[in-house]
Amino acid sequence: GMGLGLLTIVRATAPAETFGTASYAAISGALSGPSVLARAAGPLAGTYLIAMHNQYDTLLLVLLACALGGAAAFLLGARKETP
Repeated sequence: GMGLGLLTIVRATAPAETFGTASYAAISGALSGPSVLARAAGPLAGTYLIAMHNQYDTLLLVLLACALGGAAAFLLGARKETP
């Protein structure tokens, strides 16, 4: 609820603050493209994995791998560089 509301505000203002307002629409669209594709492909890929293996185990392993990969990417991105 509250997190998605904040994300909506940040997603709308961050491109303008970071890159300026000259190409706001193009930059905002390019930034939202991967998210929209993932939301569209996720249910299809999950259904495909369940149908191919007739069980949920494979889907759960794929979701676990995605979550661990996302956490690792966050930790690598959040590292402080020491001079």
